[in-house]
Amino acid sequence: MAPSVVTDSAIAGTPPVSYSRDAIPNDQQLPAYTLTGLRRAFFMAIYVTAVVVSFGGIAFSLFVNPLLAVFGVVTAYLVNNYAFSITHVRYHSSFIELPESKMEVLLHTSFIHHYRDTEAYHKTWLESRVSYFVDPKDGIFSSIFLAMVPATLIISAFLYTYSPVLGVTYLSTIWAAQLLQGSIHEWYHYPKRRRLEYFHPATHYFFTFLEKVRIADGKRHSYHHRHQLHNLQDVELWLDLAIPWGDKLPTYLWKKVLKLYRPGEIRMVPAISILIYFTYVFLHSLLTFGYIQLFA
Repeated sequence: MAPSVVTDSAIAGTPPVSYSRDAIPNDQQLPAYTLTGLRRAFFMAIYVTAVVVSFGGIAFSLFVNPLLAVFGVVTAYLVNNYAFSITHVRYHSSFIELPESKMEVLLHTSFIHHYRDTEAYHKTWLESRVSYFVDPKDGIFSSIFLAMVPATLIISAFLYTYSPVLGVTYLSTIWAAQLLQGSIHEWYHYPKRRRLEYFHPATHYFFTFLEKVRIADGKRHSYHHRHQLHNLQDVELWLDLAIPWGDKLPTYLWKKVLKLYRPGEIRMVPAISILIYFTYVFLHSLLTFGYIQLFA
């Protein structure tokens, strides 16, 4: 397959940049990570716990303070998707720079989904969905676990000191937004006529509603997959769910990190990873402040 090439006419006299995975040393195709036996049962329990905490907490919040519940759902959705947009830039930076052996579970499954098998998420649905909370391979040492479990529990406990419902609402809505993010991609790529066989009826009708109101958009999402291995730099439409001006920041960041690329080196991924860290701290600090100012 021909390498991905970009020519910048604004930089006279410079050779075109080739964004080719051929430059990655010791790269080889690997199968998607799968869970079996007791490990699968263990991570299934983690996933079920996340579901119960999310929807149980939101139900409690709706009962105690409906306005707070609405605030929690809306703000968690926005925070999650803005963070996802930047994380998505890291994923595509990794697709250019990292060998498959250095990709975490969700990143690697996403790579396979993009360039080898669009059904990869469905074939490893538990591994993919639970990876939004903890990487099944790296466990408690994974960055996603630290961000989604200890960090959110600490913030939740802090808000709990102001009011129990604040802590419960924050944790449950943040986790629910993560569950939504982990499932909507499967929805887009599953055949419409068979979705009711694959998804729980409640999930099916909820996602159908999201498409009706254009929060979700399968047709728009398909444009994200128009690039392939031969033009890895041509990524567009970074979000799986709609938010105001959502594509502007990742599109800007993508143009910037592409300039860091050097064949055979890993420069784009560390740069965007640092930004993800500071974005997470900023967004969750702002959200915590909002809870205290408005509802404490």
